[in-house]
Amino acid sequence: MAAVAAVCAAAMQGGGRLLVAALPELEPRVNAWLATRDVAVHGLWGSWRHLNPVLGAESLALPGAEFHDIALELDVAESLWRNRIVARRFAVGDARLRLEQGPTGWRLEGSAEGPAPDLSAFFRHSDEVRLQARIEFLTNGASAAVDLALSALNEGAAHRWQAELSTDPACDDCYARLDADVRQTGPGIGDQAGAVRVQARHFRLPAALAEALGVPAMVLDATGQWSADGADAAARTELHVSDIALPAGPASLTVQTTAAGAHGLYRGVGSLRVATPDAEVSVEDIGFAADAAGALTLWMDLLDLGAWNALFVSALGAGGTLGRWFHGVGARGQLRDVQLQVDREGIAYEGLLHRAYTESFNGIPRLDDARGRLQGHLHALRIALAGAPLRAAMPEHFDGSWNYDSAAGEVTIWFEPGYLGLRGTGNLRSEEASVELGLALTRPHDPLEGHLSMVALVERATVGHTRQFLPRELRGQLRSWLDTALVNGRLVGGAVAYHGHTRTLPDLPMRRIALTGEVRDGVVAYHPDWPIAEALSGRFSVSGTSVAARFDTGASLGLPIQGLEVEVPGDAAYVDVRVQARPSAGEALAFAFATPIEDFLSFACECWTGAGPVGIDATLRIPFAGPPEPGDVAVAFDLDGVSLGLTDLRLQFHDLEGSARFRSPHLLAAAGVEGTLFGFPVRIDAASDDDAVSFAFTGHSRVEDIFAVLDMGNVTEVTGPSAAVQGAFDFDATFDFFAASHRPPVLRVSTDALGVTLDLPQPLAKGPATSRPLTTR
Repeated sequence: MAAVAAVCAAAMQGGGRLLVAALPELEPRVNAWLATRDVAVHGLWGSWRHLNPVLGAESLALPGAEFHDIALELDVAESLWRNRIVARRFAVGDARLRLEQGPTGWRLEGSAEGPAPDLSAFFRHSDEVRLQARIEFLTNGASAAVDLALSALNEGAAHRWQAELSTDPACDDCYARLDADVRQTGPGIGDQAGAVRVQARHFRLPAALAEALGVPAMVLDATGQWSADGADAAARTELHVSDIALPAGPASLTVQTTAAGAHGLYRGVGSLRVATPDAEVSVEDIGFAADAAGALTLWMDLLDLGAWNALFVSALGAGGTLGRWFHGVGARGQLRDVQLQVDREGIAYEGLLHRAYTESFNGIPRLDDARGRLQGHLHALRIALAGAPLRAAMPEHFDGSWNYDSAAGEVTIWFEPGYLGLRGTGNLRSEEASVELGLALTRPHDPLEGHLSMVALVERATVGHTRQFLPRELRGQLRSWLDTALVNGRLVGGAVAYHGHTRTLPDLPMRRIALTGEVRDGVVAYHPDWPIAEALSGRFSVSGTSVAARFDTGASLGLPIQGLEVEVPGDAAYVDVRVQARPSAGEALAFAFATPIEDFLSFACECWTGAGPVGIDATLRIPFAGPPEPGDVAVAFDLDGVSLGLTDLRLQFHDLEGSARFRSPHLLAAAGVEGTLFGFPVRIDAASDDDAVSFAFTGHSRVEDIFAVLDMGNVTEVTGPSAAVQGAFDFDATFDFFAASHRPPVLRVSTDALGVTLDLPQPLAKGPATSRPLTTR
């Protein structure tokens, strides 16, 4: 078997040497075969070194690349062992690479799409690699060139690499250089010994290359050193970046670090300084840790949010999109116990907000002395509130501010180019209120498509506290009425819902509000000319077009209320009120003469008295400007044993039973109201027209009662036992009031005088059984 292998190896060596020696003569055939791949070779040559073939060419051209003075000695034995191409020596005297940025990354100009070849193993395992190249990066019609000199020597576990980059051919002292002399001491990534040195001196990153890499153009100056002896390692770096091309002007960055590590894990401390033309931030004692997988963790005791916000505004420029956001938000305060995680997945951070302030901008709420835990990454952040006081406002949507002694919940904000979203939930408490709040905000690229939605469940709150949930659109007379009408009280079991566009167009209904809840101990001043209603219990609701309330109990000027309904339309031109009550007649009279109802009672006297229960069902439409219109006041009365004293008329009614209706300005209707007058049953009817209000009475009276009403001197002299007129009689009477004019009232009394004795000379005398009709006016 060994002999067969030796024969095969000898045959391969012999055939290979013959083929290599004939390469110059085979060059036309090779080029013919390579032409189908748009590749050409010139000056092809070959030789043999021990067991290894050596191949070379004066030049090699392929899409996007040219190589000159190429020499490759193939390490046959190691290539077979590793099952990949490994060079004993590989050298390129000069190369030109043109790279363009495609959808999947960088590629040689004009080459087909596909993954780039992985050459790391070739450079790591080949014994010697030397390369001189100019790499030109093409992007968006611009180009930038980088000169590269690379030398790699690998011998077993020992690696010595040198690389130098330069971008300015006119500056011999402008470069970035890497020198590495490393030996693998074990199987682990961290099992290494040796040293690595990095140095950059006036190395300028061209604008075109910077744009392609997604970073600004800049100039690098740096020194760094890493050394290890077995498991223990140490590193030190100092980086200074200047002339960072930012929209508002050049900026600079300085970083210093010192670290120690073992088994691929490093811990250290560093400092950071960032400066723009008009802002500067420095952070000392930055702790950090890094592992062999490339994950980096940094922690800092304190960050000044105001200083960083000013730096971002200065660096990005207030006229740009990001700069305008930072300028508008105007964050201030502190971020404590900061941790920053950087790995292949991206960047994440967290810290404790302390006395943080922001201004309201493009939907971001205004915060005043906010405290909580901040967590986030490059496209989102979350603030967790854990019971600290909160003062916040959204002045773009609500006039009031939200002030609470305790706020627990979280706010999440996510953002990407052209879009911002916000979602928050919280339990908010103070002496005035306890509220469960949820809100969501979207701000897409189209400003007219942004929306804000908010729902608040109010466990308890003062009526005054609910004003902070009234949106800015609820203005004009309706808002003015709410500000003055909701005097006092407590809201329980309430709810607030708000939805609308973040930006509105004139005269379009683009925002909606609904607020409802149960009121206890409420005080409402529904109209400045009318007395306040107090001790109210019931429900109310507010929408963008009206306010409505229904109270089951309450009082006004001592008048007990069994039902009160109040409704105000969106333009607040008037207030509709419905009152249901069962006061005493005296309370009803006192209320009527203490309110604008008095204007409709021109026939009545404030001296009237009353007693006994009266059922009242009144509807009022009260304009805020001008007097009520006809019919705006309507009252239905239900008399239940009422006593009414018309003092000015010297009439006293008792035990009145029945119903009556009144409608402004002076329409009165009653039918069959029964009671007693002068101690005898009486029936009262009322009717009215445009000119007068007429009362009709049917009753019974003694002669002395009539004289008393007429106030005719000493009644006992006129009606005594020896009086000329004695007895009792039935009567029908009408009493007309001319409320629409200045005419005096008219009283008409008709009787047949049955029951009356006239002890007078004939022909005036009559007995009680004699009828003598009589009408007086």
